Amino acid sequence: MQLEFSSYVYFAEAVGRDLVKIGTSGNPFVRISHLSSRHGWELRLVGAVPGEFHDESRLHGLFEEFRAREHGREWYVYSGIARNIEELLARCPEGRMPRRLSKEEILLRAEIKYLPAGRDQEIASRAFGLLHCDRSLSVDQAKEIAARELHDDAARELVAKLYGPKNR
Repeated sequence: MQLEFSSYVYFAEAVGRDLVKIGTSGNPFVRISHLSSRHGWELRLVGAVPGEFHDESRLHGLFEEFRAREHGREWYVYSGIARNIEELLARCPEGRMPRRLSKEEILLRAEIKYLPAGRDQEIASRAFGLLHCDRSLSVDQAKEIAARELHDDAARELVAKLYGPKNR
């Protein structure tokens, strides 16, 4: 299963224990399954946001006073930080749960990776973002919209460069 981002900071609740784990994984679903087996606890994925190790470390520092030291460095008293986690998840535009990429998104991501830097790569990157937000679009439609947006952005930049910022 390929997810939309390569790395997530996830929040896993130990059901019935008032504990939550803050960790990083490329696939939180698999990671939680492994943790559940290792600890013998039922774990529930509360949510996940795109992020890497440094983001996880920042959250560990932020919630230091709620660390459940007897369970390791990544476990916290859930009731102490639940509201903070909910606010973080609510603010994240990517949503609360990782989702699978569509076949089109996977192919477009591969195309972006192998295109030389430049206009075509920029169009493909913008098209990926459009597809991510609106799955009703085809890849060709997304690329067409992205090309138009890129052209409009370039035109605005040229006007700004030639005539300076717009006076209000």
